[in-house]
Amino acid sequence: MVLSDTAIDLAGTFPSNVLIVYAWTRMLRMRSPALFFVVLLALIAVVVLGRNGVGSIARLAFVVIGFGVVPFAFSSDRPLRKLLVIALMNAMIVVAEAVSIAAWYAVVGLDITDYDVVRSHMGAFVCTHALHLLVLTALFSGFHAALGRFDRTGAVDMRGFVWFPVIQAVLLGAALASGVYVHRGSEVLFFGMTALSAVCLATDRALFSAMRRHARKRREDQRAVFLRRRLDRYLELSLPFVAEVERTARFRHDVRNHVQTILVLSERGERVRAQEHLAALRACLDEPSSLASPPFSHRG
Repeated sequence: MVLSDTAIDLAGTFPSNVLIVYAWTRMLRMRSPALFFVVLLALIAVVVLGRNGVGSIARLAFVVIGFGVVPFAFSSDRPLRKLLVIALMNAMIVVAEAVSIAAWYAVVGLDITDYDVVRSHMGAFVCTHALHLLVLTALFSGFHAALGRFDRTGAVDMRGFVWFPVIQAVLLGAALASGVYVHRGSEVLFFGMTALSAVCLATDRALFSAMRRHARKRREDQRAVFLRRRLDRYLELSLPFVAEVERTARFRHDVRNHVQTILVLSERGERVRAQEHLAALRACLDEPSSLASPPFSHRG
């Protein structure tokens, strides 16, 4: 049985696109996952079924809408998080595509966009698309795990990080489109993209590590500021208590001096003066604050 061009397109794209749409619903918080699934698969079906009658520019527009605008519109996440996830998802889609096409050229060595070539090498076609699914699954699983760890770090200021994966996705997508639609049969381009993809994935891993370190440092800084403010508040609350302790210490010192003076005067027989000091001390005890500056001192 000879497969039609449309059947080849469906066999080559439908399984991977179902996986991609499912991955979108796992990476982003969708307002209506079922509706998103239907809308995106409908867009993909339009592109696949109308591939022969749709130009390259129109297909590119469908890709931008389907893998950019639609996920952004359906997601309820913060805008920068949506932008980060969409950029990295598209970068991984391009990487998986480049790896599978490079594998095709390594095995067959002929243009994969030629349907007659594909019909004559169906075994290689099935194997390379199975590889495509495996690479997508591995990349999406790793990204989902990394995204979960990233989300658990709390709120992160992504303004300094998000534009790198966006530019990366655009450049990788442009290279893939050039290889598929412009320089057909350019296996060197896809081999180069595969090597570049490994560098991009390593860079993305380093980017996530940097974002986690940045988030951790920011939390530590915020905690330090919070603790410093609490310490300042406790110090402010303790100042009246410290002042009271110091005043009490002065009070005890002054009372001890007055008592010693009374004892000395009593031993000398100066009872009248001792009684005067005793009366003054009694008055001071009624008003302890007046003892901070004693009205009399001990004279020998």
